[in-house]
Amino acid sequence: MTVADIDAVAEIEASAYSFPWSRGNFVDSLAAGYRAMVWATADEGIVGYCIAMPGVGEMHLLNITVAPRWQIGRAHV
Repeated sequence: MTVADIDAVAEIEASAYSFPWSRGNFVDSLAAGYRAMVWATADEGIVGYCIAMPGVGEMHLLNITVAPRWQIGRAHV
């Protein structure tokens, strides 16, 4: 994930949760150096993401989200 991805990520976040992370939460996570990944398709772009904070011998998952239309049981065609 890069700063350029944040608008797309924030849009997915808002569609997936009643109390979504703010755009600032994503910016702060990247600035803090947390591990952040996106999953994308050639046709739709970003469809999921995760942010994790490394610790001593472990990783703390802060956020993992899949766009609602790509979640199991939902059509994505």
